[in-house]
Amino acid sequence: MRMLRYILIILVISIFIGCNNHSNSNFETPDNYKFSSEVELNMYIQKNMQNLNFKNDPYGNLLYVELGDFLVKFDAYHSKIINDSILIPYSYTFNEEWGSSYAIYEINLSQNGGVLLSFDDYYNPNWDNILPVFNDYGIKATFFCFGDPKKRSGLKEFIFLAQAYGMEVGYHTLNHTVMTNMSKEGVFRNAIKPLESFENMGIKISTMSLPGGGIPKDNEALNELLENYKIVRASGLGRVNIYYTPEEISKGFIYGSSFDQLFFPNDESFRNMIKTRLIIAKLTGKIWPGFGHYFLDEDEVKDDLDYTIKIENLRYMLELINTLKLDSYLYKDFY
Repeated sequence: MRMLRYILIILVISIFIGCNNHSNSNFETPDNYKFSSEVELNMYIQKNMQNLNFKNDPYGNLLYVELGDFLVKFDAYHSKIINDSILIPYSYTFNEEWGSSYAIYEINLSQNGGVLLSFDDYYNPNWDNILPVFNDYGIKATFFCFGDPKKRSGLKEFIFLAQAYGMEVGYHTLNHTVMTNMSKEGVFRNAIKPLESFENMGIKISTMSLPGGGIPKDNEALNELLENYKIVRASGLGRVNIYYTPEEISKGFIYGSSFDQLFFPNDESFRNMIKTRLIIAKLTGKIWPGFGHYFLDEDEVKDDLDYTIKIENLRYMLELINTLKLDSYLYKDFY
């Protein structure tokens, strides 16, 4: 019944837009968005969904559009993806009265947006076994590994296997030591010097993920990282809804947005929030830097589930990326 209701809403909106397109073929944007009526405001939104300048505020309105003095808030969380369209509710204030409606965004390639997926630590053989899943969906990801490839079991083999699948491998320090209070010398020992072991095997690593998301407080220590890596990623903490342009990523330092099970009470919550984050990426045309750790199989028993993603939820996310026609990137695509 719910799906039927949403389909009926789409039909009503489509008819409304079609009628207005016929009877108002010369309809133009009012000067400075001075809409004369609520109907005119809604008509403008629904007719121009593909061309609106969608914005994101990670700490406030997650998805919104400014039309002169009007702030139109779009609710990606409660949106529905039906065939090649996104049915999305929105709200506004007109003459000090709250109002709301629905609009249809047609999924196409004109406003791509994208994802920058990555995973931290390296789990053997967990990561080795998951690579075919990414290959099934044609989605790329970067895998940040810690350790010495000469000493850590399976690491060297995984690096070449991941590269064969078209993935990227980055570094996550020698011993997974949080670097918040680390000196420049400590950074060199833990994150720079170990790269020689990779280079001796013909492996070039240019990206770095900070263990625990800890950013070195010491400026010299931080600069040591930024001078030796093309891009450094920290964890986002409260910045779960942060997005970047390619130019911003190319500057060399970004925060990531975790999709670990720790942050979701159940599968429905995970899927609704992933849908929200991906729709925001689509409509804003920006890139969402999502990251995780361990891939949890359906029948697997694990004591600590916090830093995991269920494989069925991973498949949901990868399928939705393709449904929304989002691009998938590696970190090396930006340098």
